[in-house]
Amino acid sequence: MSIDLQRIRLVASREWSQRIKQRSFLVTTAVMMVAIIALVLAPVTISAILGDDDGGSSAAQVLVMNQADLQDAVADLNTFAEDGGLDDQVRFEESPVDVGAEALVQDGDADGVLTVTRDEGDALAFAYTNDDGVVDQSAALVYSAANELTLRDSLAQAGLDAGQADQVQTVAQVTMVSAEGDTASSDINEDNFRYAIAYGSALIMYMVVLIYGMWVSQGVVEEKSSRIMEIMINAATPNELMFGKVIGIGLAGLTQMLPLLIVVAVGLLSQQWLADTLGATGIDFTGIDFGAISLEWIVYFLIYFLLGFLLYAALYAGVGSLVSRQEDVQTVQTPMTMAAVLGFFGAIFTLGAPNSTFAQVVAIVPVTSPMTMVPRILLGDPAPWEIVLSIGLLAAAAVFAVLLAARIYRMGVLMYGQNPSLRVIFSRDRVAAAR
Repeated sequence: MSIDLQRIRLVASREWSQRIKQRSFLVTTAVMMVAIIALVLAPVTISAILGDDDGGSSAAQVLVMNQADLQDAVADLNTFAEDGGLDDQVRFEESPVDVGAEALVQDGDADGVLTVTRDEGDALAFAYTNDDGVVDQSAALVYSAANELTLRDSLAQAGLDAGQADQVQTVAQVTMVSAEGDTASSDINEDNFRYAIAYGSALIMYMVVLIYGMWVSQGVVEEKSSRIMEIMINAATPNELMFGKVIGIGLAGLTQMLPLLIVVAVGLLSQQWLADTLGATGIDFTGIDFGAISLEWIVYFLIYFLLGFLLYAALYAGVGSLVSRQEDVQTVQTPMTMAAVLGFFGAIFTLGAPNSTFAQVVAIVPVTSPMTMVPRILLGDPAPWEIVLSIGLLAAAAVFAVLLAARIYRMGVLMYGQNPSLRVIFSRDRVAAAR
């Protein structure tokens, strides 16, 4: 049966324009935009707010009374804090001369005072004075830095200079390796970022399948219940109507998703700039290769987005044509909805075990791969043949779904006002008549 691309374009244009002009579409897009902006800005904003209690910085100010006459004691303490990633939580400064530790704390000149002395054995001794004398987080950080200073001093007394002491204090480098031989990344920031992107891709695909797939089936039922179908069927064939509806609603979905993805990308790329501008501490995005991750994600996400949407939208269109009332549409949507839910739960499992056998299976099965393969690619180590097989099976399933949906759609239109059974749908006589 021949298909007129011009008529498909007209149907798609009608579907797209009608959807984006609906108040519900505009309100939903605005609400999603605000929610995404809030989520993207939340870490930096919360950190900046919590940091305002101490002049825009959450680092505890600790004054050092160097009664042991250590050379560069304050500098060494700050270096230890910086090397341990604690410089945003504690900051050491020289204490004023002839001022007691208790007075400095009571007057609010410092969060705490570290007094450094030597005992009878010439070993370093420390006393930390704070407001309530309780071991809080700042005290624990000071204790850690004091241990490093003690070790440095002990090594110096043993005859080692600063360079030799640094070699002795070298921290062990441990690489995490799974039972399958996969090496984990040593950059926790990059790992967390990849995890967030993987989860986001699964969630977006799940929402696309449910929301826009339901739009397709509900759109078909709306036309049949309002008898618009009688008019449209005279202007285009059933196949042209179905393809136009799927394409139009798909474009409407992209119209809604595109600004949201742009907001997410801009928000992530500007995190470090926002943190520096707002004076937020404890946040560091400088070690993340945004470009490489974004390119990898965009390529695979678009492939699975287009094929996954085509697969589910075709099936939703087909089952939507089987009923003529909105009350019945939820029932016929159940199989696709359950498949999408299964895919999303498979994605959640894949996030925790991307190289497991279960993750390998759900990343290849067509009904679940749109939600699971992108997280597996970002977090796991799938073989090239797995990715090719997954995309190939998904493309084949999408083509089969389109052909099957076209047949169901033709029969649904032919038997307008009725609820055709499967026996009737696949009857050769009926199919021939529908053509």
